Amino acid sequence: DKLLSNNNNVEVTKIDTVTRKGVFAPFTESGTISVNGIMASNYITMQDDRNKLTIAGVPIASMQRIAHSFTLPHRLICNNNKEFCSNETYSSSGISHWVYGPYLASKWLLNNQLLIVVVGLLAIFSRRISKKL
Repeated sequence: DKLLSNNNNVEVTKIDTVTRKGVFAPFTESGTISVNGIMASNYITMQDDRNKLTIAGVPIASMQRIAHSFTLPHRLICNNNKEFCSNETYSSSGISHWVYGPYLASKWLLNNQLLIVVVGLLAIFSRRISKKL
C-alpha cells in the first residue's frame, strides 16, 4: 500500500496496533489530521470498500463531506464553549458519544438499503397518483 505524503507516494512498510488510554478519535475543525506528514481524515467510512456513500449501486456523496456536515453542530458548540467539549466521552468502540447514536442509525440504514429504496419509490409513486386524482 501507499499513502500520499506532501504530494509524494510513501510506501507502507509496517503496521502496528497500539493501545493507549485517552482520546480515540480526535476531532479537528477541518476534519483532517496530519501525522508525520501523512494527511488523514478524522472520520470513518461507513462502507468499508467505498470512499463515497453508495445506495443501490449509485455513488451519492463523499463520506468525508457527509461526516463533516453531520459534525457541524458539534464543531460549532466546541468552538463557542470549549468547556462543554473538554470532558467528551467515548464508547467502548472508541466513538464519541456525540456521534455514536447517528453512527448506529447510519449503519442500520446502510444495512437496509432495499427498504430505503422501496420506501422512496412508494413515496414517489404515491405523490404521482395523488396528483392525478
